[in-house]
Amino acid sequence: QKYTKLKFLSSVSNDTGTPYMAILASAILAIAFTFIEKVQLVAQITNLAVFTVFAIINLALIRSRYIKHTKEKFHGPLSLGKFPLLALGGFFCSIFMMINLDRQVIPAGIAIIIFGFLLSKILEER
Repeated sequence: QKYTKLKFLSSVSNDTGTPYMAILASAILAIAFTFIEKVQLVAQITNLAVFTVFAIINLALIRSRYIKHTKEKFHGPLSLGKFPLLALGGFFCSIFMMINLDRQVIPAGIAIIIFGFLLSKILEER
């Protein structure tokens, strides 16, 4: 366990099976963001985060094909040999969507990514 300080977020309700503490923390963050007057900016920063995650996932799929291909017979749909064309298309679509966001979103998104990375290093158990 690398992040034992955040273990409380994984608390799951016995009745519903939902991570109620994580939901509560997400709700508090969402409410905090509603006080920012530029809702469109917040939405576009969220879009940037989503597109970044999709791009990383698609790159991970491409990488997995070459690392795990012979060991675990891992494959994705629509491939050319070992190369997953669908993941390549998904990666380029994510990049295209990021390029079409407002220019003021990119610095804010980068700042949030850096903040998240630093926060993860602070919370990580050594």
